[in-house]
Amino acid sequence: MDPEITEEKFLRKGLLFAALFFALAGAGLALYATNLTFKLTVSGLIDPSGCSFNDWITCDTVLSTSLAKMFGVPVAWWGFLYYLWAFFTIVFAIINSAKPFGKACAEAVLFISVISVLFTFFKIYQLISLGVICPVCVGMYISNFAILLFLMLSLKIKLKDIFSFEANYLKRIFKKKSPEEMSPHPMRFGIIFIWLFAMGFLGLIYYENTVVELNPSKIKLILYEHYKQEQININTEGAPEEGNPNSNVKIVVFSDFQCPSCKLLASNMKAIMLDQKNDFSYSFINYPLDSSINENVKHELHKYAGISALAGVCAAEKGKFREFHDELFANQTNLNREFLIETAVKLGMDENEFTTCMDSEETRQKVLSNIKTAKDADVNSTPSLFINGRKVKYWNSPVVIRAIIREEVNSGKK
Repeated sequence: MDPEITEEKFLRKGLLFAALFFALAGAGLALYATNLTFKLTVSGLIDPSGCSFNDWITCDTVLSTSLAKMFGVPVAWWGFLYYLWAFFTIVFAIINSAKPFGKACAEAVLFISVISVLFTFFKIYQLISLGVICPVCVGMYISNFAILLFLMLSLKIKLKDIFSFEANYLKRIFKKKSPEEMSPHPMRFGIIFIWLFAMGFLGLIYYENTVVELNPSKIKLILYEHYKQEQININTEGAPEEGNPNSNVKIVVFSDFQCPSCKLLASNMKAIMLDQKNDFSYSFINYPLDSSINENVKHELHKYAGISALAGVCAAEKGKFREFHDELFANQTNLNREFLIETAVKLGMDENEFTTCMDSEETRQKVLSNIKTAKDADVNSTPSLFINGRKVKYWNSPVVIRAIIREEVNSGKK
């Protein structure tokens, strides 16, 4: 007998209401995440969002990355469409809980919910790889697991039978409906599901292209606000520098190797440098959020940021800063003394010399000098990006960064 076929026609309505609640909760979280993804895409992060508490518990970093989109659309929007479809289908299941149609509705949602949970495991893996916790993402993951659980309980399907249920349901999708078959054919639910996703995809693409996309007028307003700031002088003496040292455009970043948002900015800047490195010079200044070396940090935030800054100074002295910089950000969750030394050796540096350099008072004083430079520039968070002495509030938007660079280059030609 197929696992989805039971003698009891009636569904457990209380459990369906529980599934309905989590579908509604998931829809709300997904809509919030979709809106935040668009906001971060367009304007970057000016102030932390309501679901970001520190560098490790943050929605902003996750929703700023390419992982937040699929086929050019926020992953959260796909989630919203799923929750919306599941909500109304479960409503029909509740209304018709004593009828074959109600059972068919619950089975349809269960079939898709298994797929959503498998996708959830993939997203959890990606979240772990970033080394951060996204509260709104976790909320959606919990909703996905809860919907699956309560539908299984309502339909009296055991966990060990769930994949058999999926296989048999898949067969029924392409099976002609016989007169004696009690429940509606699964294809009907599939067509509605596909139609909803198609309309949602087209609608969001239209919205993105007409409302959200950074158009010239929005960029002009951002530039206007940017140039209202007074310029400050930043001492970059001794800081690793890339690009064109003779350029009139000076970009300075205050960064922390253990800061997830700094990793995002480093990624954005790496892409910009690939095709514009002759337009500007780019200096990196350490500002580790580590109370063991930074007296401005009152609580321990990034345990290995201080030692990573020391290691970065040593790598720079050996002419290996860029390679070392990229390795540290690529392996941000692995930072510790042993990893730093292993990375230095892998890049061709002598282990004893590197270790001696890391532990020297001279190296420590260089990092402390970086921290003083940051304080003089009124920097208290990372990343902080400056272009010709003006802080870039929309540091998370490559479009904005490129626009400011272009403006500075053009003004230098006048």
